[in-house]
Amino acid sequence: MENPIYLSAINEKVAPVCYCYRTVHSVQLFYIFSALIITFCMAIFAFFFIFGDRFLHEKYQKEFAASAEEECDRELNTIE
Repeated sequence: MENPIYLSAINEKVAPVCYCYRTVHSVQLFYIFSALIITFCMAIFAFFFIFGDRFLHEKYQKEFAASAEEECDRELNTIE
C-alpha cells in the first residue's frame, strides 16, 4: 500500500499545473473563437463592400434617377 502522505504531496504538486493548463486552454479557446467570429464578420463586410454595390445599384437605380430628375426640374423651374 502506498503512503497517503506521499500521494497527497503528489496531488498538491500536480493540481495547480492541471488547473493552470485548463485555464490557459480555455483562454486559448476563447481567443480562437473570438478570432473566428471577428474573421467571419470581416468576411461578411468584405462581401458586401465588394459585391454590395451591384445589388444596391440595380435596386435603387430607378429611385435615384427619378429623384435626380425631379431635382433637376425644380432647379430649371427656379431659374425660369
